[in-house]
Amino acid sequence: MWIKKVWGLCLLGGLWWGMGCGLFQKPDCHKDLDCFSVDYTCVGGRCVLRSGVEGSHIEKSSVDGDISDGGGGDGTTGTCETGQRRSCYSGPATTKGVGICQLGEQLCVRGVWGECVGEILPEKEICANGYDDDCNGLVDDGCGVCKAGETRSCYNGPQGTRLRGLCRDGVQTCRSDKTWGNCVGEVLPKEERCDGEDNDCNGQIDDNCFECRQGEQQQCYPTNTSGCEKIATTAYSCKGSCKVGAQICQANGRWGACAGFVKPTLEQCNGIDDNCDGLVDNDIRGPLCPKQTGICAGATQLCGGAKGWLSCDDATYVKHSVDYQAGAEAGCDGKDNNCDGLVDENCTACKAGTTQPCYSGPAGTQGRAPCKEGTRTCQGNGTWGPCQGQVLPQAEICDGIDNDCDGLIDENSPNMGRFCNTGKPGICDRGAYVCKAGKETCEPLEPPRQEICNGVDDDCDGQIDNGASGFTYYADTDGDGYGDPAKPLKACTKPAGYATNNQDCYDKNKDVFPGQTGFFSVHRGDGSFDYNCDNTQQKRYTQVGSCKGCTTPLFDQGFVDGIPDCGKNGSWVDACRFDVGKCFPLTISKPQECR
Repeated sequence: MWIKKVWGLCLLGGLWWGMGCGLFQKPDCHKDLDCFSVDYTCVGGRCVLRSGVEGSHIEKSSVDGDISDGGGGDGTTGTCETGQRRSCYSGPATTKGVGICQLGEQLCVRGVWGECVGEILPEKEICANGYDDDCNGLVDDGCGVCKAGETRSCYNGPQGTRLRGLCRDGVQTCRSDKTWGNCVGEVLPKEERCDGEDNDCNGQIDDNCFECRQGEQQQCYPTNTSGCEKIATTAYSCKGSCKVGAQICQANGRWGACAGFVKPTLEQCNGIDDNCDGLVDNDIRGPLCPKQTGICAGATQLCGGAKGWLSCDDATYVKHSVDYQAGAEAGCDGKDNNCDGLVDENCTACKAGTTQPCYSGPAGTQGRAPCKEGTRTCQGNGTWGPCQGQVLPQAEICDGIDNDCDGLIDENSPNMGRFCNTGKPGICDRGAYVCKAGKETCEPLEPPRQEICNGVDDDCDGQIDNGASGFTYYADTDGDGYGDPAKPLKACTKPAGYATNNQDCYDKNKDVFPGQTGFFSVHRGDGSFDYNCDNTQQKRYTQVGSCKGCTTPLFDQGFVDGIPDCGKNGSWVDACRFDVGKCFPLTISKPQECR
C-alpha cells in the first residue's frame, strides 16, 4: 500500500515530474542528526519541521532549498505554495513515534496538500515477532494467555535496528493474570555520537556523527603542554600566566582549532609565574654586580618582582657571601672581604717567618686545574708578604685546558666537537674541529691508510684504488675465457680482454683451451695440435683399413700404408671392389685430425 501512495503522489502533477519526483531523488538525510537544526526531523530522507515546534514554520532547508508551509503537519488541507513539504501523521496522536509508527511527508501541488506519504500507522499486533505493532508501547500485548513467571525476548525499537549496534532485546515476564508485562532492559536506538559505537543501530559506526552542534563553544588547551590541567570534561585548572583558549563547533559538526590559549614561556624577573610551574620568578639568574673580585665574584642582582632587577648594595653582597665587609677590610682571614682586589691589606697580626696558603683569584676558581693556591710568608714587620706560587685564571684559549678555571674547557671555541670538511681528498675529507696551536682546526677523523680495492681513496692522494694489491687477472687475447699465465695483471676490477684464470696453453687461438672436445686437421698456430692443453697430441683416426680379402661384404674403414701424423693426409679405405678374381680397396685422401 505504501508503494501505491508514493506513485499516486508522483502522478498528481507535471510540476513534480519536472522536479524528478522528490521521493526518488537522493535523500537529504538518513537520521535526525543530518538535519541542520534540532527543530527538524528526518522523515523519508527529507528534513522536516518537528511536530509542535513553536511557530510551526519551516524555513528554507539548508540541504536542498525546499520550503514547507505554515501548517502543523497534521494532514489538514490549507493554502500552500507548490513544492513546499511538511511532516504528517494520520494515526492517533498517542501512537506517533511509538513502536513501529513513524511520521510521513506531504507535498504541496498547485496550492493543495497532497497525500501523507511514508507514514507507518498502527497495525494489528503480531504475536511472537518481538515488535510493538499497534504502537501502544507494549510488545505482543493481547497475544493470549501465558504461564505466570514465563519470560521471553522483546524489542520496541524501529524495524531493522534489533540486535544491531548497541541495541539489545529486553525481557517480558508473564504476570499473574497470565498476560505479558512490559519490556524490561531493552536498549533502543539513540542519537549517533562520535564514540566508535553504532548508537542508532543502523549497522554503521559513527556514520555522519557530530562531535558538537554548530556554534557551540568549549574551553581547550594544547595536549601534552604544561600550564593548564584538565580537571573535568570541560574545565581546566591553570597556573601562572597560562590560560585556556576556546574552540567553536564548525558547520561540519567538528570542533575547530583551539585559539587564544597562553602557553608557558621563559621565567623573567617581573613578579609573574611565566613558566606556569606554580612559582614566581624562580630559577632565574640576574646580571652580575659591579664588584666581582674577592668574595664578591659571581654576585648577581636580586629580583624585585614587578620592580625588575634591583641594584647591588651592601645587603646584596652580604647575601652572596657572609664574609663580605663594607668599607675598610678588617681581620686576617686570607680573603678579599671588601672586594677591592687586596687580601687582608690591613692585617698585621702575623709572626715573622710563618706561612699560610693564599689565593687572590675569583671565588669558585681556586682548586680548579690549572688554578691553585700559593703561599705567603709573614715579613719581619709583622705583615704578610706577596702570595707566591699561586696560579690564577687566564684568558680561555683553544688548547684543551680550562684556562679560566670556570669548570669549562675551550668554551670560547664554539665549533669544538662539530664535524667539518677538511678539503683533503678521499677519506681525509671528513673531519672534526680540534684545538691545535691555540686555534680551532678541522682535522681528519681518519688518517690516510694503505690503499685497498674498495672504490675509495684510502691514502688520500686524490686517486681511487691506485697502488692497491688488488686481484690478479690474465690476458685473454683470443677471447676464449682462458687467460695466458705468462701475462698477469694486478687490478681491483677485471679489465676488458682479461680472464680470472691462467689455464690457456696457447692464447692466440680461441679453439685452444682446457677441456676442448673437438679435433682439428690444422695445427693451432705454432705447429702443435695440443688443443685441449693436456701436453699431448691425441689422434682421432688410428684404425687400420682392410677389405678382408673381399670374403665378406663387411670391410674395415681405416688407413692403409700406415697411420698419418697430425694434419697429414693418408689413404682411407672407403669401399672395396672384387673384380676378375681380385680384391681391390677403394681409397680416398683423408687428413688426420688431432687435439
